[in-house]
Amino acid sequence: MTLATEASSFFVNLRWFFFELGINNKILHLTNSCMLFLSYFAIRIVFHSYISYKVAYPVSWFLFIETSHEDMIKAGHTWPWIYVFCGLFMLFCNVISQIINFYWFSLICKQVHRNFLKATGQEMKEPDLMNTMYHKKNGPGDIELKWIILKTFNFLKLTLL
Repeated sequence: MTLATEASSFFVNLRWFFFELGINNKILHLTNSCMLFLSYFAIRIVFHSYISYKVAYPVSWFLFIETSHEDMIKAGHTWPWIYVFCGLFMLFCNVISQIINFYWFSLICKQVHRNFLKATGQEMKEPDLMNTMYHKKNGPGDIELKWIILKTFNFLKLTLL
């Protein structure tokens, strides 16, 4: 399953090469964005969610809830708590992975939309981050917080353009 999820990484790396080499072909960027969208959706959203629902959640449920310590000790296992820990760890990692996948998918959708607008000759208005997210002064830490927000926004803009 892990190897299958890396199929979408090819298009992320291709995007980085386009950026580093200065390739500004709008059709090429749009095609790459669409392929990234389709591969990410098919593999990391649909396939990963299906595998999680069919395999990971039932196994972690079995290890965490349905495994009794008495049965484990009777079966000869000296550390029955390790199964509970493994079930919890598996469930935690899978849920976090799913949350991250859905978050990145939302960013990919925004990127595809932006690239589509650029390819058709329309420009999307950039949001004024300082006026929309930070309305009031918060005291002495105001300048540092604005700088952090601006740097984060610029990093995301470079990453997703």
